[in-house]
Amino acid sequence: MDEFKPTFNFIIPVFRFLVVILIGWFTLFFHFIILVQLFNKGFDLKTICSIIFIELITFFFGFMFIKAFLIQTKNFVFSKKGIEQINFLNFSKKYIKKEDVIGYSASDVRYRIKTFKQIIIYLRNGKKIEITQFCFIDFKLIEVALMHNGYHYFGFEPHRWKWFDGRHYQFEKSIS
Repeated sequence: MDEFKPTFNFIIPVFRFLVVILIGWFTLFFHFIILVQLFNKGFDLKTICSIIFIELITFFFGFMFIKAFLIQTKNFVFSKKGIEQINFLNFSKKYIKKEDVIGYSASDVRYRIKTFKQIIIYLRNGKKIEITQFCFIDFKLIEVALMHNGYHYFGFEPHRWKWFDGRHYQFEKSIS
């Protein structure tokens, strides 16, 4: 297995795109209801609180789905020489040399419905590539390909949330 290209699961980005469209339509509909309420009855405290609440909810879910849609629409080709990153949104390819990869770790990330496996690839420039299980049909073979091609395995790292949409990386400080 000198070169391995996992099978990308296209159902996930299509679903996320449809959810973003749905959230957008919901937001437009909600703004229409607000305008009707404004012209008919005017504003009261209950209306203002419900506007703020629904705006925050739609912003949060919209942000999370758009971010996931933009970040998790990439496929990879793993080889002994490096990692090729293929972005499906702008049809670009980025090649990361093996010397620029410090290593990788395994992790679990908990979503509401299930806990999914994740591989985190640490790059020399401080960036990380997070590869999540549900994005690839043959996810289990990614770690095998990384091991087979000689990438350093740091070990398992537990998932610890960090603020709004981030996470703490266990091996970030040890490789600096």
